[in-house]
Amino acid sequence: MHANPRTLAVILAGGLARRMEGARKPLLKLGGRRLIDLVVESAVGQGEVALNLHDSGDAAQLDLDLPVIADAIPGHAGPLAGILGALDHAARENYDSVLSLPCDCPFLPDDLAPRLAEAARNTRDGLACAGSGGRVHPVIALWPVGLRQDLRRALIDEGARAIGPFQRRYDCATVEWPAQPRDPFFNVNTPADLAEAEALLAVKTLDLRGLKCPMPVLKTKKFLATMAPGEKVEVLCTDPMSLVDVPHLLRQTGDVLEAQSRADGVAVFVIRREAR
Repeated sequence: MHANPRTLAVILAGGLARRMEGARKPLLKLGGRRLIDLVVESAVGQGEVALNLHDSGDAAQLDLDLPVIADAIPGHAGPLAGILGALDHAARENYDSVLSLPCDCPFLPDDLAPRLAEAARNTRDGLACAGSGGRVHPVIALWPVGLRQDLRRALIDEGARAIGPFQRRYDCATVEWPAQPRDPFFNVNTPADLAEAEALLAVKTLDLRGLKCPMPVLKTKKFLATMAPGEKVEVLCTDPMSLVDVPHLLRQTGDVLEAQSRADGVAVFVIRREAR
């Protein structure tokens, strides 16, 4: 393995999208932008990027200047076939690992690759996947290149198709992200999901990490004064006093605390502005 391991981020864009009423998921618009473009934007910060597609004709339709990797097994054998194709490509190109990403998750976190890599280093098999809100997301995972022959045997000899059961054969770490105020692994499977994603996209963010009392509550109060009724904001704080001060502020202003969570020392408050 290299002193600085190389990761290939591969976007799995070959699904059949049976629940999207005939629409191709990568081309769906969210906030005026294609889903695939939002995922590519997130992936660029995670490693070098490639696409996994079933049909090379799809590449022209997507119009992206990225390498295209075919499934290792033809005939829509599922995402594991795309992951195997990516691992084979990564081995040929001297990468150490593959980060698999679905094409329908528009809110992927910026720290995905480094956190998965750190967790994978502490496992026997160098494998890690994402989790949020108590749910595991097997498709969002860091795969060591050395696993490709095991995966090939599972696909060809055993007919394996589901990612989760295959991962559970190994020491696979699950790295948890908070699901509030917005699940970073929210995926768009149906038209209703797309509508929900549009609503989630409208949530503003006020990042107050690193500020000490009383600055978080003062800045939150000032920001709320600029918001229209019904608008939402997620407030991020690291000061422990914010756990008391922000809810107290909302009791004074009458605004609604829709959700509150805390993970890795960061408190997250989702606030809805009320009419005056």
